[in-house]
Amino acid sequence: MASGTPTRTRISRSLMVVSVLALLVAPSAVNADGASNSIERFGARLSGANEVPPVETAAFGRAIFALDAEQSGLRYRLHAYDIEDVVQAHIHFGDAATNGPVVAFLFGPADPTAPSRGRLARGVVGPDDLLGDFAGDWPGFLTALRDGLLYVNVHTVANPAGEIRGQIVPLGTPPSATTTTSEDTTTTVAPTTTVAPTTTVAPTTTVAPTTTVAPTTTVAPTTTVAPTTTVAPTTTVAPTTTVAPTTTVAPTTTVAPTTTVAPTTTTTPSEVSISMGEFFYEPATVTVDAGTVVTWTNDGAVVHTTTSGTGGPTPVPDGIWDSGILNPGQSFSRTFDSAGTFTYYCAVHPTLMSGTVTVTS
Repeated sequence: MASGTPTRTRISRSLMVVSVLALLVAPSAVNADGASNSIERFGARLSGANEVPPVETAAFGRAIFALDAEQSGLRYRLHAYDIEDVVQAHIHFGDAATNGPVVAFLFGPADPTAPSRGRLARGVVGPDDLLGDFAGDWPGFLTALRDGLLYVNVHTVANPAGEIRGQIVPLGTPPSATTTTSEDTTTTVAPTTTVAPTTTVAPTTTVAPTTTVAPTTTVAPTTTVAPTTTVAPTTTVAPTTTVAPTTTVAPTTTVAPTTTVAPTTTTTPSEVSISMGEFFYEPATVTVDAGTVVTWTNDGAVVHTTTSGTGGPTPVPDGIWDSGILNPGQSFSRTFDSAGTFTYYCAVHPTLMSGTVTVTS
């Protein structure tokens, strides 16, 4: 017999296996006649490597689902280990290589938390719990579930777009027990397939680096044509500007104080407010003067962010600003001093929420 104390990770993995087996050995796996019922089981193995793009993290986890015989509810247990500051967890619609929209909540929104002994959430997803693409479409949701087009994503403060994820795949039908006597027989359903891990395909989205095409802007040196302005000596004609005394009329330009109206441009746009909710920015597009303070407020029921860059299935932040996680009721402000067009999105819901700030000089 081996001696010594198991490591934390080994203990965590053991607890995960025990809890998975506990769900799989579910009551009523065999009816009174000894026949197998029609419960369908699904699983997902979660890791940072499955994120798109991949996330470096020691965290890992598993989700187990059971669709009841009436197909009216999807029971689930979600476990996550070596992870901190979890704020939400969802079922998303998409294959292993893409980032898709949220279609159901599994956990949160909540204050940042660490799972107790790996237990993050358990419950039932039903027809009334569906969002986005599957709102009101329970049969469509079940079809996507069976086709492997749904995945679990766990969001944290450090990785608001997701720290660990895994594709939900069918675990197969558990073997039914044979009745050898008139007594009730038990089904050894538990060991059915921990097959879920096959989804570490996600890294394929590291295509994003192709944007290093930008260096082609080194064409700018062609502006060294500017030396041709050595023609400027011809401006030695400027002495004719000795007529300039006539410009002593310039005092009329003392009318320029009317341009002191300009301060109103620095005060007028003092602040523009943008509301965030499920799943929108309102207004999503604003045009402001330089010097305007734009404030985003989370008026929704779940966490959101305002992150500069381009959202979508493969979000690309540009580093100009990032609010980080904003809990319901929290705000984030930024002063826009320079002209330009700035796009932004929610790092938690990159396919559902985006906006634009246009700044005029």
